[in-house]
Amino acid sequence: MTRQRFQAIYVESRAAGYKLTSQIIARLPQCPVIPIRHYKDVFNRSNQDIRWQKDYPCLILAVKDAPFVYTGSRICQHFGHDRFFYSNLMLGCPFDCSYCYLQGLYPSANQVIFVNLQDFTAAFSELGRDPVYLALSHDADMLASHSFAPLLDDLAGTLDAKLPLLAEIRTKSAVRDYFLKHDPFPLFIFAFTLAPDSVIDRYERKTPPLAARLATVKTALSRGHAVRLCFDPILIDPQVDEAYLPFFRDLFQEIDPAEIVDVSYGFFRMSSQFYQRIARIRPTNLLYQEIACGQEPFVTYAAEKREAISRQHLALLHNLLGPERVFLD
Repeated sequence: MTRQRFQAIYVESRAAGYKLTSQIIARLPQCPVIPIRHYKDVFNRSNQDIRWQKDYPCLILAVKDAPFVYTGSRICQHFGHDRFFYSNLMLGCPFDCSYCYLQGLYPSANQVIFVNLQDFTAAFSELGRDPVYLALSHDADMLASHSFAPLLDDLAGTLDAKLPLLAEIRTKSAVRDYFLKHDPFPLFIFAFTLAPDSVIDRYERKTPPLAARLATVKTALSRGHAVRLCFDPILIDPQVDEAYLPFFRDLFQEIDPAEIVDVSYGFFRMSSQFYQRIARIRPTNLLYQEIACGQEPFVTYAAEKREAISRQHLALLHNLLGPERVFLD
């Protein structure tokens, strides 16, 4: 018997009357609906078991208050844009990657969807006349949730396609149907995180295998959607180190480098505070046993290790794409 996606849907009192709330509930008919006062009463409560919730998550529908747009973090890649912002239309991810910083950021593994999209789109439209890079899914995977939460449809139907805005939708999903059914929207760029299968098997629990993600990338490209490929985080682990170079070579045998916009490349890095929290949640995970907490405020691998490995990787990527299309985190 297939387990249902969510154990329950919690609906904030303010969210009950929104169209998106009705759409989501209708698309998840097996889920009991539980009214709540405020989403933080569920999402932020103390003593939650994040590891258990990853297998038995709940969905929370809520209304977000301002602000709707935040200045982007210096730890995140902004792809050469001077004006970098991000927005959280959703919180939480259906996947269970052991390196994910969300485990240290949020006290819950449940997912939150904010249903007042008109407030978000109004804020996006007011960002000004100068070009803006806007990350829409750093704290969630909007494409993976599209079957029951059509936020991308609503955004594309509301935003002025002539805005000087590039909205990145980052994903590890393999949702081909979206690209088969939708024409490209000029403000969207889909950023697919790809990794060797050995990395996926070891570190990216619940995510689709590489072949499924590649099939989705190819479908998106064939339909004319803007696509970015993300090779981050690169993980230094004797079990997977040798997989990366063959992975890059094979990948660009299947995908023409000329068809993608660019790529990002970067090693595992995380705030020291989040790292320490996750180490307590995942005490047996080698990722949180072998990396020493380096210089504050971030944790990453030793510089000499990163330099030795990146030298080989970047030589290949620069040869395939040109250095101007390889952005380093």
